[in-house]
Amino acid sequence: MELFSNPKDGWVNIKGYGYIIRASYLTDIPMDFLNAIIAHFKFGIPISVYIDEEGSEDILCLAGNILVISLLQETKIVGGKAITINNIAFIRAALSGIEKYFEDWVHWFLDNDEETIKNRTIELKAKLDEAKELAKNILGIE
Repeated sequence: MELFSNPKDGWVNIKGYGYIIRASYLTDIPMDFLNAIIAHFKFGIPISVYIDEEGSEDILCLAGNILVISLLQETKIVGGKAITINNIAFIRAALSGIEKYFEDWVHWFLDNDEETIKNRTIELKAKLDEAKELAKNILGIE
């Protein structure tokens, strides 16, 4: 399963489970997913990510094998669903999508400043490495 499309021009599709979210650069998708995965493994809390679609927002929350997708508009829930999924496959897909499109995620904010790109590369790589290290025994990844 591929969770993320190729991030381009500050937009990415988060897809799967019969649902597509068109995420904007207004939220830091890769860093937010990595921070949520790291917190999940360190503290045993659900993976929760807020996503801005510029006009509506989504909250993804993975607790055990239940993924809850909530659609909000102006802080009011206007839709959503809860589905049973394979949480290991979901985490693996998130990490894989961040790694696969790493260079595109580095440029996610459309900033071409050399120093900003250098710092973003270092920070994103460190978070990805930390998440993969915490997940390796459970997910069987290198």
